[in-house]
Amino acid sequence: VSRQDGKPLWAFSTRGKVDSSPVICGDKVVVGSEDGRLYVVSLASGKELARIPTKRKVVHGVVVSPDDRYAFVSVEGIGSEPGTVEVIDLIAHAGVASVDVGQQAGGIDFWKIESSQ
Repeated sequence: VSRQDGKPLWAFSTRGKVDSSPVICGDKVVVGSEDGRLYVVSLASGKELARIPTKRKVVHGVVVSPDDRYAFVSVEGIGSEPGTVEVIDLIAHAGVASVDVGQQAGGIDFWKIESSQ
């Protein structure tokens, strides 16, 4: 959306329903879709930069680390399937970790990064 006149600058369609808000990180927009993918899109042009599969179909929430390196994705479990939190490397465009959590994981937020040194 243009800051000057509020008109759309570009549009992007995923291959499924989007229930969570897109996240702006640096020069990219990250959004999860019910097609089981996390999309990375250019903020300037709306061009798809990456389409990263998630372990579960219903992506519920996305939060990005303060350094814009990792996306943390909460995925709702369906039926007896557990919810999952996945960690996606936004530079490598690949999943690096995941953990199953209780059913109906309903969103995610980022608290802080602590130095390992």
